[in-house]
Amino acid sequence: MTRKKSMSQILEKRAHKEEKGFGARIFRLFLYTMILLFICGGLTATGYYYYLQENLPKISSLKDYYPPLVTVVYSDDGKKIAEFFKERRILVPFSETPEMLVDAFVAAEDARFY
Repeated sequence: MTRKKSMSQILEKRAHKEEKGFGARIFRLFLYTMILLFICGGLTATGYYYYLQENLPKISSLKDYYPPLVTVVYSDDGKKIAEFFKERRILVPFSETPEMLVDAFVAAEDARFY
C-alpha cells in the first residue's frame, strides 16, 4: 500500500527543490534566453526571406531574358545611319568570351581563386 503524504511533507519537498541554488536558476534563465533568441532569429530570417522574395523576378522570366541592345539603322547601300539605345550593350555569347576575362571576374568575386 502506498502511504499518503501529508501537506507538510509536500511543502518540505518543494522547499528542497527551490534550495537547489542560484546557479540552477541562472542556467535555466540562460537556457530560456537562448531558446527565445533562436526562435526570434529564425522568425527574423524567415521574414527577411519573404521580404526579399517579393522583389525577385520569377525564374521563368530569367530563362527568357533578352537584355536591351543597340538598335542599328542602315541605309539602302549598307552604311550605318543611326543607333538607338538606352544602354549601349552588345551581346557577346559566353563561348566567345576570353577565358582570361572569365578568370578575372571570378578572381574579383572570390579572393581564394588565385
